[in-house]
Amino acid sequence: MLNDRFKVLLIEDNPGDIRIIKEMFSERSQSVNLYCVENLSIGLEHIAAEHYDVILLDLSLPDSVGLETIKKVNLNKPDIPIVVLTGVDDENVAMDAISHGAQDYLSKNQINSTMLIRTIHHAIERKQTMEALQASEERYRAVFENTGTATAIVDEDMTLSLTNTKFQVLAGYTKTELEGKRSWTEFVSVYDLERMKNDNCGYTEETGPSPGSYEFKFCNRNGQERDVLAMVEIMPRTSKRIVSLLDITDQKRVEKRIRYLSFHDKLTGLHNRAFFEEELKRLDTPRQLPWSILIADVNGLKLTNDAFGHSKGDQLLTLIAQILKDSCRKEDIICRWGGDEFAVLLPETNGDIAVQVGDRIKKSCQKANKKPIQPSIALGIASKEDVSQKVEDVIAKAEDRMYRNKLTERDSSRSAIIYSLQRTLKEKTHETEEHAERLGWLAKNMGEALELSNNKLDELSLLASLHDIGKVAIPDQILNKPGKLTSKEWETMKKHPEIGFRIAQASFELSHIAESILSHHERWDGSGYPQGQKGNEIPLHSRIIAVVDAFDVMTHERPYKKATSKAEALDELRRNAGSQFDPELVETFLTLISEQE
Repeated sequence: MLNDRFKVLLIEDNPGDIRIIKEMFSERSQSVNLYCVENLSIGLEHIAAEHYDVILLDLSLPDSVGLETIKKVNLNKPDIPIVVLTGVDDENVAMDAISHGAQDYLSKNQINSTMLIRTIHHAIERKQTMEALQASEERYRAVFENTGTATAIVDEDMTLSLTNTKFQVLAGYTKTELEGKRSWTEFVSVYDLERMKNDNCGYTEETGPSPGSYEFKFCNRNGQERDVLAMVEIMPRTSKRIVSLLDITDQKRVEKRIRYLSFHDKLTGLHNRAFFEEELKRLDTPRQLPWSILIADVNGLKLTNDAFGHSKGDQLLTLIAQILKDSCRKEDIICRWGGDEFAVLLPETNGDIAVQVGDRIKKSCQKANKKPIQPSIALGIASKEDVSQKVEDVIAKAEDRMYRNKLTERDSSRSAIIYSLQRTLKEKTHETEEHAERLGWLAKNMGEALELSNNKLDELSLLASLHDIGKVAIPDQILNKPGKLTSKEWETMKKHPEIGFRIAQASFELSHIAESILSHHERWDGSGYPQGQKGNEIPLHSRIIAVVDAFDVMTHERPYKKATSKAEALDELRRNAGSQFDPELVETFLTLISEQE
């Protein structure tokens, strides 16, 4: 078994490679002591003076080159494991290095910190195992059993001649069932066995598993597969192989998850922009023409976030993502392009077909669930049908068309969103059409009595229908509670003017009544909410709505209360004039009602 810390001597003359390897070791500084020298002569002096657990050896040094370098190290200190580092990606070089005494071989072009540490660990373990084998049969078997990995000895005919307990557990067989009866190839997945045969990496028909390290799927007795890293070496003075298996299933699962997250949007599960751009590069070849791109921008996302909270905004984005998946083909590549933008790459698709896909998406939005609001998107489509067209120009054209489409449909999409909000408000608050009509009529009459302009009368009418719009974000159990609200519930209820203000601010059609929505629960004496405004600080429209809404609520029955008479309602307004209501507006309203009667 390895100590908690081990000493590594790096013999390397390239400053850049030294720096890179130091950085790799720094990530595991708690388990590594690294020493560096720049030529073999100094390295041999260090080896003679100090004990090292592993030597990392470059094959090209100022004072020694190639396999002679390994021979010189082995001649001076044959008991230290050597891991060869080289910039040459040549399997023959690797085999020669191992046959001349190196424990393992790493390419500088492919190395990473995990691979480096893992290779060092296994080099030390294998060295310890080999020393134990050479010492005595009894000691050999003890070390073999406790080597720390699932280990087996494979004969020339692929039969397993010896296995340790960890191998038996991994395979799902007993020692008796394995040794001398089972072939090594039974435990390698069919796909990986063929791959290793064809690629000549890890297996040949004549000699079996080749020396080195490689990954494959290990199949146990029940057909279950585990990802393993195999370290194979030839037993000294024999043709048998020692195969050590490290179960890396969990590590591969984590790596797969990391790869998934690096190319997918967490919220929608779609590919992200990084993946999309890679696919654009892959598809941007003459033989892939024509291809099209569709860019979509979600209408009303900010308003949805402000009205219902970001969870509902996320719900809207997820719904749009599902609509895109349902409307597109399997081969189409869909991604979340940005915050409220999506993009679809349509391989081997001309402009006419791309327009048909866009039409399907639009129709699906119209048929989709309208809660919390009707999903709506602006689309821009462009195609590349000629090699001379640049990808950047195609994308820019699609974006430009999307923005133009958004401007063209702005009014209709906003109207649809406002309609959705009005519908939701009525559903949540159980307000009737009659109440809305009465409130609008009373407000308009008040406005005319005050000689307001037509524009101001229109604002007042809109405010009458949407002053409580912020209630769309208040939980149903609070809005519909039959009894008295708790203090916590009341604090939640009092937030609806601020929510309504944010909704109105997010919509061009409602922005001019935002301040009036915010102030419609303020009181003349300053004891209202949310800002504590008083007197003429409160917008006129808000003061008018406060009077007419109170009158209509009092004179009409609600699920939680009976209606009062007109006379009683008017008396209530008189009593609260100067405290809750603007006294002058109350007088105007009383006169108005008297004249109407």
